[in-house]
Amino acid sequence: MKLIGSKIALFLAFVAAIAVFAGCSDNSGSAQTGAGKIAPVVTVDSDVETSISTDHVTIEPVPDSQDMSFRLSTADGSLSHTWTTFAEYDPSAPFTPGKYVAEGYFGSAQNEGFETPYFYGRTEFELREDEIARPEILCTLGNTMMTVDFDPSVTDFFKDCEVTLHSHGGGFVVYAPGEHRQAYLRPGDIDVSVALTLPDGKSCDFLLTTIPDAKAAYSYVMSLSAHTDGENPVITISLDDRIESDDVSVELTPAFIAGGVPPIYCSGFVSGVPVHVAEGTTPSERVTMKVERIGLRSLILTVDAPSLLAAGWTDEINLLYASEAMTTLMAKDGLRLTTSADGVMEVDFTDVVGRLRADDGDVRSMFALRAVSSSGQMSEPAVLEISIGSVDVDLLAVTPATVGVDEATMTVECHVADAIDNVSVELFGDDRQWKAVKIDEVIPTTQSGRYILRFRVPDGTTALNARLLYCGAVRAETKIGRVSPKFSIAIDAFARKAVVRIEPEDEALLEVITRKVAIYNGDEMLRGVTRTPENGEITVTGLTDATAYALRATVMESPSENDFTQAVGFTTEKALPLPNGDFEEVKNAIDWRDMPSGGRYSQDIVEIFNRQNFMTWKADAPDKWANVNAKTFCTSAQRPNTWYMQPSAQSVRDAYSGSYAVRIDNVGWDTDGKAIADYLQEGMPYVAYSKVVPDVAYRAVGKLFLGSYSFDASSLSERYEEGIGFTSRPASLNGFYKFSPSASAPSQTGMALVEVIGTGTDGAVDIIASGRVLLEPATGYTAFSIPLTYMQFGVKAVGVRVMLAASPDIGDIPFETRTTPTVPQLEQAAMLGSTLWVDGLTFSY
Repeated sequence: MKLIGSKIALFLAFVAAIAVFAGCSDNSGSAQTGAGKIAPVVTVDSDVETSISTDHVTIEPVPDSQDMSFRLSTADGSLSHTWTTFAEYDPSAPFTPGKYVAEGYFGSAQNEGFETPYFYGRTEFELREDEIARPEILCTLGNTMMTVDFDPSVTDFFKDCEVTLHSHGGGFVVYAPGEHRQAYLRPGDIDVSVALTLPDGKSCDFLLTTIPDAKAAYSYVMSLSAHTDGENPVITISLDDRIESDDVSVELTPAFIAGGVPPIYCSGFVSGVPVHVAEGTTPSERVTMKVERIGLRSLILTVDAPSLLAAGWTDEINLLYASEAMTTLMAKDGLRLTTSADGVMEVDFTDVVGRLRADDGDVRSMFALRAVSSSGQMSEPAVLEISIGSVDVDLLAVTPATVGVDEATMTVECHVADAIDNVSVELFGDDRQWKAVKIDEVIPTTQSGRYILRFRVPDGTTALNARLLYCGAVRAETKIGRVSPKFSIAIDAFARKAVVRIEPEDEALLEVITRKVAIYNGDEMLRGVTRTPENGEITVTGLTDATAYALRATVMESPSENDFTQAVGFTTEKALPLPNGDFEEVKNAIDWRDMPSGGRYSQDIVEIFNRQNFMTWKADAPDKWANVNAKTFCTSAQRPNTWYMQPSAQSVRDAYSGSYAVRIDNVGWDTDGKAIADYLQEGMPYVAYSKVVPDVAYRAVGKLFLGSYSFDASSLSERYEEGIGFTSRPASLNGFYKFSPSASAPSQTGMALVEVIGTGTDGAVDIIASGRVLLEPATGYTAFSIPLTYMQFGVKAVGVRVMLAASPDIGDIPFETRTTPTVPQLEQAAMLGSTLWVDGLTFSY
């Protein structure tokens, strides 16, 4: 596929843009609704302002209006097209309403000489809907005209004589005796110089005068005469009465004639012979001019190069006295000025040539250098003419940019050596400005003249307007599409959320895809998402438990069906509650009547031990929860007594909400407690209990947990079966607690622990999420929460463990006996430690 890449393509784009935009015309070709037509009216005015002494001036040739070239542009200059003649233009063509510029011209402003008139006219107008605009273009002469009359006193005395007319920034037109035609020059300042050969064969060339501000459509006449009766001949130029300058006379003294001026030597080209180069390239050998600088008054560089003049160069520059700003500008554009030790100045144009630009085909640029001696003599101009040939650069293909990679390529064709270095790419940004992009790599293909340009594009998912340029001129416009990187998704569904894992073909794109991807349920984009790009995971929240979904993903902002991954169907887990998490379901745990509470004691100081306290236990515990009461309140203890038997978990009415909470205590216990000695009152006041503290062998951390527990008093062995079957994965365990530490360990804390159990693909059972929180002392119910993080993707839950304990130091019987602080409570006849109250346990999802 060959994309638009030539100048004519601009016309096609222009017609497409300004031709009727609303619907298609019918087969009869009738005008489309809303469009207008443009029927320009062209008039050629050949009138010229002449001097008083001249009756009439004839312009040859004068063009017919239909022979004029016609250019139509939008007012902002963004679109333009030129018709070679008005005869080629179709006034019935429809155009979009708007503001336009119409121009008519014949010849070229650059061409100077004889029989080269240049006519030009311009007008601005507005085209309205369904109207015919008739812009009037008046084309007048764009040149100034000049003739030189040679008096016989000149032609009879001198062996040879000629006048050179030079418009500033233009060329050199030689006017010789016998010439009577009008010379067509650019308006503005015009230098008049004369070259003479005396009867003795000596010659001189010098500037006579400069005509200031010669005007277009004016015809000027000047006369050259000589006075030869004196000691030295005198040459005089008499000017037109409309020229604001006096006549000028120069005496040709022997000193003046002998003064001379050093010649200018050209290297790499022949003066006046065009050098042909392709736009953007430099000549095969260096092109320079050299002249001896000593004795020069001026070294005048004439510049006729549109691209350089537009960049700020002036059309006439005295290189010996150029301003620093102008010297810097010329150097930036490649002009090299050097002076050797022996005073030879070199002007090197080689790199300047590479900066000249073509427009609509070959364009002539010209540089002329003239040396003026201190006596006023002028050298013959050295003229470097450059014919800039346009370079064909075609855009053959464009690859879309993969989102995240953000790199595109253009395949271009260019058969001019080294010209590819002048190719550039611009993108149309969000600020509605064209901006150049850096071409990272130019890759030659196996086909001669074809290259792949690789460059980065801004981050995004929408298509980009792009254009290919050569030497700053647009050669093609196109769009750079965006494509999604190839990836799929896997889903780990929870109860009210799902983790979407990105699985890219290119692992290097994992993070960028994760940052950009949007998750859809069918055609609805899900908003509640969090991302962990380093892991390639997106968490989608706000789902409903036990519900079927089909999720798909895309990185495109306005996706088509082809931009999505394949949908993945799943059903969310059920949001299972924590069994009896509010502890409202209770069961009888302890039922014991008249248990001795402490030892016997006397009524007074008389050794009669007739007092014994008793304790009746009737305690409930939360159903569906296990505890270690079988150990701490062992009903097979050798000597039942409250010193040796204490409940470590029981239901209580001191609840956060509802009727029940659970109380968990650290206690002392002993299945083989010794007999307790009798206590004799020590004196007044007497107490209603025994103060004898027996040796209680063991300590236990009070616990409540999901699962089961058994204790063998005969072997002092215990067995924990922690956890229950559970097929959901909660996000956190939440609840409320109070905690009172033991008086002997005020810094002690309670503990809540949760573990979710899963089975991996290898069948191994493992903890897939867990959390623990230490419960600081609190006199009132205080909220706590344990978040759960699941690190193993796709591993489902098979069970859950929850444990509440009055101390984090849990272990076997010897360990807890060593690490659990308790204090003897004489009135209660018990070894008691820290106490934890818990209520309102829930799982959140």
